[in-house]
Amino acid sequence: MIKFIKQHINSILWALIILILCGAPSSEFPSMSFLHIPHLDKIVHFGLYAVFTVLLISECNIERKSGGITKQSILIGVSVAVLFGLLIEILQMLVFISRSAELYDYLANILGSVTAVFFYRLLNRLSNRII
Repeated sequence: MIKFIKQHINSILWALIILILCGAPSSEFPSMSFLHIPHLDKIVHFGLYAVFTVLLISECNIERKSGGITKQSILIGVSVAVLFGLLIEILQMLVFISRSAELYDYLANILGSVTAVFFYRLLNRLSNRII
């Protein structure tokens, strides 16, 4: 168990950040009236899950150091991120006060996750195989 946690510490911490952000009442976030970006919350969902998926793929990818990527790491990364996004939306619907589940949030999560797959090799190369 300790080995698993050490290997996946970054994605576990990122999942906790997502859980906290998506579970906190919306009144806890400061109002940014100067930012009038339409659907900003969808952009945030996209970004959170793109980063989450990159972390998951990186931590599962045994070919990371050589610049490769395994199909298994892609499958695990996308599956975990998509299922976690679904869990968060269900929690927002049933548990979190002042939060509600939104289909478009979940679709933004999925889109961010899938997009991460296409950018993983580039990020791996730019980070000198750290990611």
